[in-house]
Amino acid sequence: MKSCTQVIAVLLFTIFNCLPNSSYAESKVFFAPAGKVSAMVICEESSYARTYSLFTNGLARMHYDAATQTLDSLKFALLMRSFVTSSPQFAQEWNERRPASGDKEDEVAFVQSEPVKFENGKATIKGQLIIHNIRKDVSFQASINKFGRVSNARDIYDDGAQTLGLSIHTPFKRSDFSLGGGENSSFNDEAILMLDIVAK
Repeated sequence: MKSCTQVIAVLLFTIFNCLPNSSYAESKVFFAPAGKVSAMVICEESSYARTYSLFTNGLARMHYDAATQTLDSLKFALLMRSFVTSSPQFAQEWNERRPASGDKEDEVAFVQSEPVKFENGKATIKGQLIIHNIRKDVSFQASINKFGRVSNARDIYDDGAQTLGLSIHTPFKRSDFSLGGGENSSFNDEAILMLDIVAK
């Protein structure tokens, strides 16, 4: 027969393990489907002109705690096949070392490495950028554009869905990810990746 001390220990263990993780106790999961993630790559040419390229298909997911203004577990994926640009030369450099992906979609992905707290709507999000199975540490400068309930319904009694609008950008070197940028390129090695995310 178990002693009183053993019973209490078992109860405390059970209660502790049934409690929600404190990291997410007050946070909400936000998801941005295709069409709600706008992504752009900006790269300068040697003549100081700029080339703007877009990803037309992407997804994002994150945890956000409105009470503490803390963002965690941000992940996004941009499909490489949805990459479009007005410059044929830049497109060739971007895709020339693209590996055969088989059945798996080739993508540009990001995984946040640690929670971050926003101050005055601004924060720096650290994590890993993953392209062509190459991982590099990057820091996105981020700003919250909107947070609140947004309704698309005509029903005046509909409160709408809680919505988080997030804008992020980071510089990166194309040569780090086999995306061109060699000595023979007329484009700068460094480019900027920018995203606008609307998640619910």
